[in-house]
Amino acid sequence: MRYWFRKQILFWSKKEFDNRPYVSVQIFGRSVVALLDSGASHSVIGSAGIYLLQLFKLTVQTGVSDSLRTADGKAQPIAGVVSLPLQIGNLVRVLKVLVVPSLEHAFILGSDFCNLFNITVDFGSGSYYVGDQPLNTNMCLMSGRWSDGNNKICSRAELKEAQAQQLTALIEQFKSISSSKLGRTDKIMHKIDTGDAEPIKQRHHALSPYKLEILNKELDKMAPVETCVIEIEPHSIESDHWYVNMVRNVQDSPESYPDWKVENGVLLKHTPLDFDLRTNIVQWKLVIPKEQRMDVFKACHDDPQAAHLGIYKTLHRIRELYYWPRLLQDVRKYVRSCESCAAQKVNSTARPGLMGHPKKVNFPWQYISTDILGPLPRSKNGYCYILAVSDYFTKFCLLHPLRKANAISIVKYLEEQVFLVYGAPQVVACDNGVQFTSNLFQNLIKTYGGTIHYNASFHAQVNAVERVNRVVETAIRSYLNENEHRNWDKEIHKIGFALRTAVHESSGYVPTFLNFGRYVPADGSYYGKLEAADEVDLDNLNQKQYGKEIDKLPQLYKEVRRHLRQAHQKNEKYYNLRKRPADIYHAGDKVWKRNFVLSNKAEHFAAKLAPKYILCTVRRVISRLVYELNGPDGRKIGKFHVKDLKPYRGSENVEVEE
Repeated sequence: MRYWFRKQILFWSKKEFDNRPYVSVQIFGRSVVALLDSGASHSVIGSAGIYLLQLFKLTVQTGVSDSLRTADGKAQPIAGVVSLPLQIGNLVRVLKVLVVPSLEHAFILGSDFCNLFNITVDFGSGSYYVGDQPLNTNMCLMSGRWSDGNNKICSRAELKEAQAQQLTALIEQFKSISSSKLGRTDKIMHKIDTGDAEPIKQRHHALSPYKLEILNKELDKMAPVETCVIEIEPHSIESDHWYVNMVRNVQDSPESYPDWKVENGVLLKHTPLDFDLRTNIVQWKLVIPKEQRMDVFKACHDDPQAAHLGIYKTLHRIRELYYWPRLLQDVRKYVRSCESCAAQKVNSTARPGLMGHPKKVNFPWQYISTDILGPLPRSKNGYCYILAVSDYFTKFCLLHPLRKANAISIVKYLEEQVFLVYGAPQVVACDNGVQFTSNLFQNLIKTYGGTIHYNASFHAQVNAVERVNRVVETAIRSYLNENEHRNWDKEIHKIGFALRTAVHESSGYVPTFLNFGRYVPADGSYYGKLEAADEVDLDNLNQKQYGKEIDKLPQLYKEVRRHLRQAHQKNEKYYNLRKRPADIYHAGDKVWKRNFVLSNKAEHFAAKLAPKYILCTVRRVISRLVYELNGPDGRKIGKFHVKDLKPYRGSENVEVEE
């Protein structure tokens, strides 16, 4: 196995026979051939060199930098670093080498290797030097040939007199050519063929005014060439009847078309500038046949240099060079149907979805809302959550602290302290939390003959108890000092009492009065001094009188319903100021849904860079404001409010009009 591996090392070097330098080093007494790349800042072991680690039983240390950027600008993931004892002659040095499995080369020695061994290279002769001593390069490839190791670099002292004079004259010649550094001259033009390699993106450096002026002059020479203009193809002209007729008309009677001309069978239209300024802006625009207009859109909208900008900018970018009839309509249609724009851009217009109709509720505890507030800091009593229950009709609310926000705790409280005290509700409104979607919770509501109304995902404002949560949070903060957050449950029941005994803006009444028909005092002294038991007048007459007053309470409910309608109308007025009528969708329609994602540092994922919308399909119409959707994979993803949806206008392959 080890013999086979050693043969493989030699095979790598011969297989990659090229003009790049290769060097042989000793690792634990074995010769290993590596590519010598003085331009690389770090030495690297690639995928083909992983066997080195197995052969020498080396341990890879993790926890280094995440990635290494190669010459093509791409980031390569680093698996770890390994310490290799390298030997050249009698010199032994320990070099830390990065393990990068995504690179194909087996072993690359970079500038850190050259600095470690003080290596200099004569690329003309193919000789290597470690310090002042020549290096045996029998296994080194230089200038496209295997070096025999007999070449060396001569010092100036070893030159003959004629050679020394020739060298001095050459140096003086280059000094007169360039006053900066040797090797920098404008007398010789260099051309680098990168082959299939991609261009390297370099950081921008500010130019001096002198160099900037030269650059601008070169750009002025290049501008009239118009290399970016689309070439009109003859077959595309033949298929466009309007284009063919226009070319014929301009050629037959040019005086009738002063702003048109034909050059080499191609139609151009003159669009004069709006300002009197000498510029390189093209005034004769190329008229594009219908068949090639899609190419213009891809160049002036889809290309990274066009950046998927909006209708206005795309229109004017096209108008810089091109023209065709109904250009504005085609640009508007294309940009609006662009899937990349639809997925990435947020509408700047008013959100869709006007406020819905008021709920038809006539009695207390007919319609209730429930929600969980938390998690909060674990209190000294062990509580971490608050279960809030609110009656829609009377605005009567209950606050119950919980140690665990699970379905068992919620079901137990609702059944024992709500349903069996105030009566079973007809409707229970809640969000899509796992506690409320559990079978245990659903079975409780079904047992008591009620139904569940789940909020649309990410649309909590439809749940009335959310307003209670905000008030509760404010009240809790008001009674907490900075370092007493574990005492948040100390006043929770008193806060609930305060909410129940305060006049509510919507109903215009105190919630406890609408439930019990009387004022609920916070102090027993409200009833006055308690007389002796034998003097207390509690005869049947007083009890019957109180009963008659209670019977009048339902008559008050009509007034409450009127107040609730007025409150809804007031809220609707302000809510709809920044809303517009919603688009109507049907089952099977494609829609763009707002993408609700969170950043993940471990996954190198940023929510800001994620698509703003994803393409979904309407599964079921819940109402004119709520739709149940299927995700991109066809699976159900939940119910969503129309404010988080926008219409799908088709793919970018739209038909442009004639």
